[in-house]
Amino acid sequence: MLSGRCVSTGMIVVTDQYLYKKSFTPNFHDIKIIRSEVSRVLVKFNVSETNKNNILLVLSEYITNVVKHADPIAKDALVHIKLKSNYLCFTVQDNGGYFLGFNRNTIEHRPPTFNESGMGVDIIFHLLPQFEYNHRDEWNIFEFKLRKQSARRSNIIAIIDDEPMQIELLNSYLSDKYQTIAYKDGQDFLLHMSEEIFDLVICDIGMPNIDGLGVKGSLQNDSVMSQVPFIFLTANDDPKIESDACELGIDNYLMKPIGKEKLLMSIERAIIRNRQLSQQHKLAINDTLKPNVINDNEHYFMVSKTQSPEVGGGDFIVQKSFENKTIIILADVMGHDITSKFFAHSFDGFIKGLIEQSVEICIANIFKLLSKQVFKDPLLSQILLTCIGLELHENYINIVSAGHPSPMLLNAEGIHELSVLGRMPGICENTSYNTKRINLKSGERLLLFTDGFFDWAKDQHQKNEFFNAIYEIQKENLSQSLEQSSEIIYTTYEQFCDVPQDDMTFIILEKK
Repeated sequence: MLSGRCVSTGMIVVTDQYLYKKSFTPNFHDIKIIRSEVSRVLVKFNVSETNKNNILLVLSEYITNVVKHADPIAKDALVHIKLKSNYLCFTVQDNGGYFLGFNRNTIEHRPPTFNESGMGVDIIFHLLPQFEYNHRDEWNIFEFKLRKQSARRSNIIAIIDDEPMQIELLNSYLSDKYQTIAYKDGQDFLLHMSEEIFDLVICDIGMPNIDGLGVKGSLQNDSVMSQVPFIFLTANDDPKIESDACELGIDNYLMKPIGKEKLLMSIERAIIRNRQLSQQHKLAINDTLKPNVINDNEHYFMVSKTQSPEVGGGDFIVQKSFENKTIIILADVMGHDITSKFFAHSFDGFIKGLIEQSVEICIANIFKLLSKQVFKDPLLSQILLTCIGLELHENYINIVSAGHPSPMLLNAEGIHELSVLGRMPGICENTSYNTKRINLKSGERLLLFTDGFFDWAKDQHQKNEFFNAIYEIQKENLSQSLEQSSEIIYTTYEQFCDVPQDDMTFIILEKK
């Protein structure tokens, strides 16, 4: 039996992506667990430390009030986090007594009085400019949201010079266009350079402790800083020194004193040149790591399409065939630089290793092992990974999700959104995943996608219009081949998404 939403006429309403969901009996022990697990979600989404602490404090205080003061006592509660358009949406539900007056519409921003000091409630009202509290279907529902941060930072330039007046002058030249961080000498820079991500370095040569040539020489062995544009700005006009500097692979050798326009022009040229070289490198890597499915299954036709812009993250596909089934995993590493591509490559290899080592080959077990490993690894635990897996059997398909957008079932009657939920890997140490089984009938197609497929949408209305357009087009073209159908879907995506901001990958399959 298929479950989910089927719409044959009118607007298709697409539900949102669950990032975290936990059911529990309200108690103080679970508050600590929830804080830890939600904290991991916020870290993965690069939420600022201030916002993270505020959110954790609000959740703790609200659930504490439910535990201590609900009358009658709450027997069941639920916390979940959803990704909705450009927001992270937080919800706490409980079936205890309703806190009368805990609604901004009725109290005119005056904190209600509970049977306690009121401190916890004051915190909630102080930290959240907006929240909602109401009662629906025997549940009290407390909700608030946080906008995803997408603003692009300005370029950051390191200035290394032992003359305070020179640093002040360069800051005055650059402050209108760039962010600058000054260091008093080469040693100071090398000790602290890992604390920031730089787009360019301007360095003097004659300095105490470690001079400019020593700085650049040290950076040659650093995998990150060796790729950052580097300009010497010095009063040393010795041809031998200049020759030694150029042999270190610098972008320019400028003499003091220097005018503002000449310096700005040199900086801009170095950054643009580095960006062009980086783009060529990214394109080569994108081509190497391009997600793809192999259409070799005897029971199903499969086609994948992908688009990977410069700023995209890391989508990848793992596919493995066995005697009685084929496993396909579509995954998305969130991020907006080449690092995400390499993490995608690492996760790809790691998941393939789990498949090879597993005694019982099933997606739910693979995802459980993956989540446990990500939770324990101090580096991987900071990375946001979502994935959805299929087990293709002759007469049925098993589907398992780990924080991934729900798949769609397309047929002549409409689009079914299949409700397949599961936590993102690495949120808690021991996570089990549920398996949903479907029977793909003749004339039906299953569509999987990463969130780049619809993440461009500014709101839910745009997302619904997009999926509605796919439905209308598919309804008229179900007689076409799967390859033709995938081209139609891809063209529709391009029409709706003017400027892709993330990797986009989708897989469509049908029964032979």
